[in-house]
Amino acid sequence: MQLTGHDEYARNRAARDPEFARLRYQTAIELLDGNDEDRRIALRVLRDQLGLTNAAIQELQRKEATV
Repeated sequence: MQLTGHDEYARNRAARDPEFARLRYQTAIELLDGNDEDRRIALRVLRDQLGLTNAAIQELQRKEATV
């Protein structure tokens, strides 16, 4: 998937601003429990904006499922 301008901006800002990255991550985690659209957004944030690998996202989903 090609990054949008927004994804690129968010990725660059997350790299420079740990608090921004933390807030984006926290929001994405909350969205993982939502409907299909929420999960799609969460995956985009985690993968395209925060740079997590698919393996890291799958591990995160496994951990969240046990909580």
